[in-house]
Amino acid sequence: MFKPESWQSHDEYRTIVATIGHRLSRNNPKYSFNEYDEERQKLLNLNLDPLLD
Repeated sequence: MFKPESWQSHDEYRTIVATIGHRLSRNNPKYSFNEYDEERQKLLNLNLDPLLD
């Protein structure tokens, strides 16, 4: 269920994705954040902010 009070902005989302991705890469070399550039770009470019209204 959608909860508007828990909405995070696209900028916050991008920061979280990058932070978690880099941590995952650092803690487990099997998951190289840079290896999945196409997928990462799709995640980072998916801006859902217009849906909030």
